[in-house]
Amino acid sequence: MTSVLVRTVRRIKGEAGVRDLLDLSGSVHDAAFLEDTDNWISLEEANGLLSAGIEVSGDPTLPRRVGADAVRQHAGTQVATLLRSLGSPEAVLAGITTAAAKFSVVTEMQALEVGAGRAVVRAVAREGFERSTLLCEWTAGLLSTPCMLFGLPAARVEETECQARGGSECRFTVCWDKELAAAAADP
Repeated sequence: MTSVLVRTVRRIKGEAGVRDLLDLSGSVHDAAFLEDTDNWISLEEANGLLSAGIEVSGDPTLPRRVGADAVRQHAGTQVATLLRSLGSPEAVLAGITTAAAKFSVVTEMQALEVGAGRAVVRAVAREGFERSTLLCEWTAGLLSTPCMLFGLPAARVEETECQARGGSECRFTVCWDKELAAAAADP
């Protein structure tokens, strides 16, 4: 998340924007640290960065855009190849529980329903953590991308229940064109 966020702010506002992002967020890390995908940060720092990113960019949809761009950063890498090897957007979303554990220690995710053109995904904060609306928007952006791995347009994602807004969980409905997906899968 942080590497995409820093690059996005840099693209929109230049190095001055990145400095503003770091100052406003209260981040204890420099841009180089945040751009290294091997590094981890606290949930508090992630929320601070997303909030500051909105302020610096002037774009209230920035967390969703950053989530959607997270998969794009892996284009041409082993990560993208591994995900594509699963065979379909449905298979990628069905494996969300395992995948989520690799990129987040604060959120547990589970595919509740997966079928042609549609999935329902549950996200809940792990014990000791809280979901935020910023994190929910980032998650929605991320969930829009499995289709793109297969050359399809981004999926539509709607959060129908939100733990950050008082719900018992975050529930996302992910929809894509099943006919187009089937045609793209046909060799």
